[in-house]
Amino acid sequence: MSERISLKGVTSSFRFGTTSYIIPDDILPNLSFLSSLVDDVEIVLFESPEKSNLPGKSVVKEMKRVVEEERLSVTVHLPIDEKFPGEEGRMREKRVDALSRVIEIFEELGPRAYILHADFPDWREGLEEGEVRRWREGVLEALSLLRARGAPVERFCLENLDYPPSLLREVATPAGASLCGDIGHVLIHGFDVDRFIDEFLPLCRVVHLHGASGGRDHLSPRFLPDGVLSRVLAGAAVSGSTDVVTLEVFGLADFDSACEAVLEVLRE
Repeated sequence: MSERISLKGVTSSFRFGTTSYIIPDDILPNLSFLSSLVDDVEIVLFESPEKSNLPGKSVVKEMKRVVEEERLSVTVHLPIDEKFPGEEGRMREKRVDALSRVIEIFEELGPRAYILHADFPDWREGLEEGEVRRWREGVLEALSLLRARGAPVERFCLENLDYPPSLLREVATPAGASLCGDIGHVLIHGFDVDRFIDEFLPLCRVVHLHGASGGRDHLSPRFLPDGVLSRVLAGAAVSGSTDVVTLEVFGLADFDSACEAVLEVLRE
């Protein structure tokens, strides 16, 4: 493309964003590249004993400069390399401590939201209520530990994964957290997309928008079923809750395709 489509400021209802890995480079160059194209960048993090992309203080300082000068905002996708809430006892506290350190790094940027996966590794249809209760109590305990360490739980957005999205409301609301609605996850895990749009998305502070096909997600929204993209954008515009709609794709081709698809809908 000779000139890229910019979604920056195209709507006053919410902020359009995308991920920090659109060009094949580190987070900071992606921030600079995207600063004139979107309102928000989702900083996608990974941290494990083998590898980590957590930036140092000097890089965060430069990121803050870009954010302030370019009127950009960020959301932060917390690392998923280790499961949250984790096992009980000291293992859970270690996971909470690790997340607290990550949050401390990025608070200087004033993220609009922290995206958090609340994993349910033993989820299956017909699970006994006692097991669901233990999962719920574990997530609430971990969130309480994070709040006790000063984490801004009110800006946490719990993202729907491979279990019924309704379970997230049962932990987000009592914890004082919010929700992140991921359309691609709904499709790839076979949940009812119409029900999700009608009942779950109006409650979400952040929406992750991407298509799915052949068992793969994080594709251009052009892979969404007919009408889904326009319904999501219309719903986000009137919900009163949605702050950021993130085109959660990785790579220039899908990003360009996503921007084109969004602009077509907005022009309708």
